[in-house]
Amino acid sequence: MMMTSGRGFDKSQITNELSADWLAGLGTTGEVQHYPAGRVFVREGEPEHAIYILLSGRVRVFSRDETGREVVFNVLERGDYFGEMCLDGESRSASVAALEPTTCVVIDETRIRRFLSDNPEFAFNLILKLIQRVRHATAQVKSLALTDVYSRVVTLLQQRAEWLDGRHVISEQMTQREIAARVGATREMVNRILVQLRKGGYIAKDGGRRIVILKPLPKSW
Repeated sequence: MMMTSGRGFDKSQITNELSADWLAGLGTTGEVQHYPAGRVFVREGEPEHAIYILLSGRVRVFSRDETGREVVFNVLERGDYFGEMCLDGESRSASVAALEPTTCVVIDETRIRRFLSDNPEFAFNLILKLIQRVRHATAQVKSLALTDVYSRVVTLLQQRAEWLDGRHVISEQMTQREIAARVGATREMVNRILVQLRKGGYIAKDGGRRIVILKPLPKSW
């Protein structure tokens, strides 16, 4: 990823994943750690002293209240990173759990500061990533405040679906509880919406228990 001449930065070169060169450089800077599926390896409120670079697997970034109810802020995959707010010295603002076997490079604050100083393009990518996450958080707050649960569920399904073998499939196997955590609703409310969409012939489950969107989902119900 390179700075372009002239005004500003060529946003067409921005990707969600780190380049192979950056991954290689960061890989020699930190310590490789492996986490089994289900492991919560970053906990909200704990001191934050490192950045995590995802080499493989997927994680969910979430917060949980005293009753056990969760809200999921994001799902991150290979080439992404989190923990960058360690640079302000505050405690962690969210927890992170592995959705599947996951491998990360863990880089402490001192080393990541040095890497940022030696690699200004990565520092700029970090700034852009933070901007993207602020935009994502703003969109989440707006959705929670201005749209109903049905609309949030439909938006999530549409965002996660992709064309595979001529079908509109959500490859990620999300439980009703996970969907509820992402849209800020109860599992019971999500269950009622999914049942009605199945009865209406809009969605189905395939042999792998993945959700398949059979036809355009209605904007309202």
